[in-house]
Amino acid sequence: MRAGKADANQQRIVNALRDMGCTVSITSMVGKGFPDLVAGFRGRNLLLEVKDGDKAPSEQKLTEDQEKWHQEWKGQVAVVRSIKEAADAVLSDQSKYRSQKARMMLRDVKIAILADPQPDTSYVITVADGTSIREVRLPTGAQWWEVIEKLKDIAEGLAPGSGTTTNTSW
Repeated sequence: MRAGKADANQQRIVNALRDMGCTVSITSMVGKGFPDLVAGFRGRNLLLEVKDGDKAPSEQKLTEDQEKWHQEWKGQVAVVRSIKEAADAVLSDQSKYRSQKARMMLRDVKIAILADPQPDTSYVITVADGTSIREVRLPTGAQWWEVIEKLKDIAEGLAPGSGTTTNTSW
């Protein structure tokens, strides 16, 4: 449970994220499995565990402390091995991370509904029941009753045991 040492590519990733407009705090010295970086971008916080992509795959594995921390954490965390992976984590539509958040929420509830604001002021709604995930992008200015109807349609469309992910637009 010692504080971790920084991977060789960590400073390059930090510099690239800052060049993209992120705020970045280096937290690799915290130890006990806590991720190496906390990045802020467009009103979101991202926890990033940095692994050196130039090392052998066996040397890129999470430590025992990191595995435990990642399993217990009920929020977003991503493992990145390059500047590209870090940039993708920050710039992507976050669909993968919404699904991850929904799965983590499902540890405590039977169905998870997430609403993530997007830069264009639309919302992405994710509904998950543990085996299926449905996502829909709601347009800017959607009325509350339209949102409720769409959520109802999505929830009814979840097929128990199908294990599928579907992305749709409104």
